[in-house]
Amino acid sequence: MPVWVQILLGGVVVVLLVLGAIAGGGYLVYQKGTVVMDRAWKDLRTTAERLRTVESTRALYRGNPGLAEVYPTEGEFLKVVEAWRPKLGDVPAQRPPLLSLLKDSRTIQIHRNSSDGHETVRMKFKFASGGVLEMETDQDKLTSLLLK
Repeated sequence: MPVWVQILLGGVVVVLLVLGAIAGGGYLVYQKGTVVMDRAWKDLRTTAERLRTVESTRALYRGNPGLAEVYPTEGEFLKVVEAWRPKLGDVPAQRPPLLSLLKDSRTIQIHRNSSDGHETVRMKFKFASGGVLEMETDQDKLTSLLLK
């Protein structure tokens, strides 16, 4: 086989390896994004549902002690949530496909920060009614909740 054919074949192999590595990396990022989105969507849906009644709102506050930094008393939290209820919309049971969420980043925004085994997730969701729910979790515990 001539030298130029060997060089050409070597170049083709290198290109195929690089493309395979890029595709593999892209697949891993997509998978990780899907896992994060699924968990965030479940948290969003659960939180929105728990804000619908006084009893479940109380349970939400009591189960997430970090909310006391923003809302010092349960009564204050209940008062604020009462004003929010008319703005709350529905969160579909199934999250939209990841690609459609990436195209329309106004519907939901998720920022995950993980370091040294400590994970913080900030989320912003826009309801069809126009209300925007912002929430933050730290180690899967709600630490901030705001509806605009």
